[in-house]
Amino acid sequence: MPRGWRRGTTGDGVCFADSGGVRSFTVGTGGPINGKPLRTWQDAERDAAPPGYQKISMGLLLITGGGADWEYSWRPATGPRLHTYRMLLAAGNDRSYTLTWTTTDADWSLDLPIQRTLVNGFRDSSRPAVTWTIPGPRS
Repeated sequence: MPRGWRRGTTGDGVCFADSGGVRSFTVGTGGPINGKPLRTWQDAERDAAPPGYQKISMGLLLITGGGADWEYSWRPATGPRLHTYRMLLAAGNDRSYTLTWTTTDADWSLDLPIQRTLVNGFRDSSRPAVTWTIPGPRS
């Protein structure tokens, strides 16, 4: 975790955020994705796209167990436009992880090294070996 960041909990996981609360990395847990990670993101996009939503990309991740990613920008009720990158990763037949990175749209390129460090540091705590090689978002 970068120096000065705070750790908190969410309903289904943990969130790491900078002291200004603009950049965040959240790890959530979920149930099985039944071999359809892309469909999960497509359903989420249809049912709950955030205000001012603009899709950048969405696709399958070619990783062990299956996964999908989704990148978009959006406008919260207050503050600057935000940019989010989400990954859905299968973790066996019974569970999954969702990794979510958010920063300001203006700082997206500048913050990519932090995002890559956080994503590359993610490990499935129930398995001692690294289970995925996770690609980063497109620049």
